[in-house]
Amino acid sequence: MTESQHVMAAPAAPAIAGARTFSTRLSAGGAFFVNAAFVGGLLVLSQLPLLDERPVVRASIVGAALVLLAWSVLLFGLLRRGQTVEFEVALRPQHYLQACLQGSLILYWGFYWREVYHAAPLIIAQLLFAYGFDSLLSWTHRRKFALGFGPFPIIFSLTLFFWFKDPWFYWQFVMVAIGFLAKEFLRWKRDGVNTHIFNPSSFPLAVVSVFLLLFDATDMT
Repeated sequence: MTESQHVMAAPAAPAIAGARTFSTRLSAGGAFFVNAAFVGGLLVLSQLPLLDERPVVRASIVGAALVLLAWSVLLFGLLRRGQTVEFEVALRPQHYLQACLQGSLILYWGFYWREVYHAAPLIIAQLLFAYGFDSLLSWTHRRKFALGFGPFPIIFSLTLFFWFKDPWFYWQFVMVAIGFLAKEFLRWKRDGVNTHIFNPSSFPLAVVSVFLLLFDATDMT
């Protein structure tokens, strides 16, 4: 099957009123460097002095970056070598408006509990991982990645409802991965549009909550 046939077979994203979009095609090398920006951001954050006394958190961020880097090398160095992928910039109102609302709540929360502000680099780390994971998953499964504000509501929702303590901080990245995997693979057609079944932040929250309750591990959060 040709590359163009693969692209045509991918599920179409619904047209959103008011969305601003731009689309182009990238070589495997170009897509690798897009993802490398997210990996680089994670590695920079992992070296912040505030993590000197939080080795598990630092190791979790470095580990997340290495997972993305290994996936990217495999995808663009072998599986997609010599091919092109689609890169779209899609600024959808429902994403950035929701992000603004949730961001305001987090800022308000931090005004009364300053630990929220201290956790800002860790929230940014999850955002970078979310963008990197989403891009690689999309380019692996559909050969099309849409860059927008979509990860912001997911990460902000997780932040508002769930936070793992330092010894288990790596589970934050696992939750993010579960959300994007559910968004990509648990889909149906609604009103003729192929869309995800579950909210990509509610699904990982539910899955991890059940896991913690079953194993009596709620003290991890």
